[in-house]
Amino acid sequence: MRITISKPTFLCLFLLAMDGVFAGDADVMESVSVTEGDSVTLNTDVTKVQRDDQILWMFGPKETRIAEIYKHSIDMFSSNGTFGDRLQLDSFTGSLTIRNIRSTDSGLYKRQIRSDRGNSDKTFNVTVYGKTNMT
Repeated sequence: MRITISKPTFLCLFLLAMDGVFAGDADVMESVSVTEGDSVTLNTDVTKVQRDDQILWMFGPKETRIAEIYKHSIDMFSSNGTFGDRLQLDSFTGSLTIRNIRSTDSGLYKRQIRSDRGNSDKTFNVTVYGKTNMT
């Protein structure tokens, strides 16, 4: 008995079989809400940055580089002046803190980790709310 499978059917079966194989590479999204003027820390979930780890932080739809740790060296990219000196990168964990956050800081922040132990991407959807006056 011979079974014949058409190309479209084979493709569907192949895609179903591969679903989840690359789950480690899937981009994870976390929503974060913060009040204007406050500070927010975007965590890497890393307990200690290793020498050859690369942690890269990007912002916005163009994924503009804003901060990086590589070989225990920290680089802050402020070419567009969006953040000025309001960014802080934790040298121990690679977590990014935005101080005195503004409404213009709302948007997507992407964290990429590249290491010998594997790669990990995570996106933070940061929403900055205006201060409310309580009287």
